[in-house]
Amino acid sequence: MKTALILPVAEAESIVGEERWLYDPSCALGMPAHITIVTPFAPPPVSCDMISELEQIVGSFPVMDLRFAAVGTFPHTVYVKPEPGDAIIRLTQAIISRWPKWLPYGGIHAEIIPHLTVADRIEDQGLLDDIAVFVAGRLPIEARVRAAWLMQQDEDDIWRRLEVLPFRNG
Repeated sequence: MKTALILPVAEAESIVGEERWLYDPSCALGMPAHITIVTPFAPPPVSCDMISELEQIVGSFPVMDLRFAAVGTFPHTVYVKPEPGDAIIRLTQAIISRWPKWLPYGGIHAEIIPHLTVADRIEDQGLLDDIAVFVAGRLPIEARVRAAWLMQQDEDDIWRRLEVLPFRNG
């Protein structure tokens, strides 16, 4: 079991939801379209004190109006880029400043790159390129993110929302 702190992006579902269903394994496991803040995060069960601290940190940030107008790739991954990304980076830094032992993606990446994954674990570069071109033709996505979600992946690998952590004025 593990947890993740994410920013759900409901507006992306109608634009890239089908591609996520086909090409992002986390979608079939219940993970909504999202921007990851930190995963893995605190091991379950997450204490009430930690949830209270998360509420305070997240609540110190305003609602985020984001625009996804460009596609990016990592090896084996297609994603859409949120703009502006600076508030997402600041939120991530605030969380890891408070809990430095839980770094984004376990600390395997040196840089925080806000992104919404559309396709993941794709070994075929031609397919990856085709997905990127197709998704680029469906952009932009305009979104208002009003809260972060604390998610938990259970023994059955299904992701479930544990907490909704509203932004200021959210």
